[in-house]
Amino acid sequence: MANDEHYYCGACNSQQQPSQGERCRGCNRVTVSWYPNRQTAEEAFKHWVSMRAYFNEPPYTGKPGRPWA
Repeated sequence: MANDEHYYCGACNSQQQPSQGERCRGCNRVTVSWYPNRQTAEEAFKHWVSMRAYFNEPPYTGKPGRPWA
């Protein structure tokens, strides 16, 4: 695990540290690893959408937000 790793939630557009768990603190949805220095926010959102299917969560129909907000 690198120091620049964050966990990103596309549903509530939040990011958290890996030490805070793999589920979003705000909405309890699955998060994905995001490396802001190597990936754009749009790439992180696309990865998050694809991982929801892996975890058998319903499809997300919302729009990506700003994970840096």
